Amino acid sequence: MDKQTVEKLRELVKQGKDKEVLKFLDSILVINPYDAFALLNLSIFMIGQGKMTEAIELEKKALKIDRDCIAQFKENSIFPENSYNLTSESQAWLLEALKDPE
Repeated sequence: MDKQTVEKLRELVKQGKDKEVLKFLDSILVINPYDAFALLNLSIFMIGQGKMTEAIELEKKALKIDRDCIAQFKENSIFPENSYNLTSESQAWLLEALKDPE
């Protein structure tokens, strides 16, 4: 995702326009299904929606595409830090996904 797209998505998130965020991320992935940052952002969106299984699969897919995408994710995240308070169960799921990318 380019910086302009990240900024547009950050603004939509800030405004609480979840449906538009989802639609935008989906449209990016239709054009480029290998966009690791779009996949990771969609994963975090799914966590916020309580959809852990989908989030894990998206994260695994992103890591298959780019093993280093997590390290670079902060600058490409559309979500402010701590925007989603993960439960201990959510954190456990994510840690498991990070340990074992297929």
